[in-house]
Amino acid sequence: MIAVRPAAARGCSDMPRVRTLHSFSCAGYYDPAHMGFGPLRAINEIALEAGASIAAEPRANIDVLTWVIDGGVTCGAREQVLAPGELDVFSAGHGALDGLANASKELPARVVQIWIQPERLNATPRSGACRPDAGSGVHALPACEGGSAAAILRGDMRASLLRWHGGDRLAQTLCLGRRAWLQMVRGSVRVNGALLSAGDGAATMHEVRLEFRAVEDGELLFFELPAY
Repeated sequence: MIAVRPAAARGCSDMPRVRTLHSFSCAGYYDPAHMGFGPLRAINEIALEAGASIAAEPRANIDVLTWVIDGGVTCGAREQVLAPGELDVFSAGHGALDGLANASKELPARVVQIWIQPERLNATPRSGACRPDAGSGVHALPACEGGSAAAILRGDMRASLLRWHGGDRLAQTLCLGRRAWLQMVRGSVRVNGALLSAGDGAATMHEVRLEFRAVEDGELLFFELPAY
C-alpha cells in the first residue's frame, strides 16, 4: 500500500521573509493525523527570501538533514555555503545550536529539512556535509563517497537520493518488515502506479519492491525505516 500525502495538504507557517510547508505537525502547525512517520519527526520545505534567516536555536537529541533545492544556504554556525544538490547533516546530540540562513543578499533559497529521532541519546554533537553524484540513479545519503565521516546517521534507517530523467526506470527493494517514506523534491514519477509530484510525500506499508517510472526529470528523497 502507498498512501500519498499531497503537497497541497501540507500545513504552513510564516516568519518574516521565511515560509515553511510542513508534511507533519511542527512549530505552529498541528495535525493529529500527521505526527511523523517512525523516526521521521518533521519534513519541512523552507523558502527564504534574499538575506533571510532562521535564528539559531538550541536543539538536543535530534538529527537534522538539510537538502538544498535552490540558492545557497548556511546551517548553524557552519561557514560552508551549500549549493543545490548538497546535503548538510547535523546531529544535535546532548545539545547544540542550529539555524538556517540564505547566503545570498539578492536571490531566494529553498531547502527540504528533515528531523530524525536518533536511537542514541545525549551523544557528542557533530555535523558534516556531502554531495552525491550528479547522474541518474540511486545515491546513498548521507554517507556519500568522499563525504565527511561526520555525515553519518545514528539510527536504524537508510536514506537515499533518487534522481532520474524522463522515461527512466528505477527500483528499490525493501528488507522484510521495513517501510519507507518518499519525499518528492522536484519533477514527477509513478511509484507502483501512484503519481507523485513536487512536494508530495508518500508512506509505504507492506511493499517489498518499489518500481519508479519517471514522468519528467526529477529527484526524490527516500527513507527506509523500521516497521514499528
